[in-house]
Amino acid sequence: MENTRENFDCTQFITFNCCKKDEENILKALYKIFESSGFVCLPDYKIRKVKTEYFSNYAYDYFFELDNDTFLGEFDDWKEEKEPSEIVNKFIKAIKEFKACCNIKEMRIILTEFAEKNITSETYAKIKEEQLLEFLFKMSIYYFDEDASQANLILELLN
Repeated sequence: MENTRENFDCTQFITFNCCKKDEENILKALYKIFESSGFVCLPDYKIRKVKTEYFSNYAYDYFFELDNDTFLGEFDDWKEEKEPSEIVNKFIKAIKEFKACCNIKEMRIILTEFAEKNITSETYAKIKEEQLLEFLFKMSIYYFDEDASQANLILELLN
């Protein structure tokens, strides 16, 4: 019997909790904001099972993949923290806009360079919105620090 290991790479996710009575409007806002920023929103039932299982310990009630095949490639060229690319700026703006307009209290952003169960690790941090740029820069190949994990970054946004 052959043992096959599943993995995935180069993608990002948003997971959050919200009030069920506002669900329809919140999901409309999610699609509008992120798709106008260059991302395709995929709900959990359209995501490969290996992805949802890998991050199940970090998932809230709503879990979406924010598909953009070139987004994480931008981090390969990001040399200075204060000089992100246009798409990184749009991503940060979209996160802030979605959180504010929908009054989201519990939210995590997940960036994945490469993930495989029992092989890769995660860097998890609770941050304020103002720290998004600083922490996203940790995915850059130009970020050098002993706590750097370029495999998976999970950011919990505090209120």
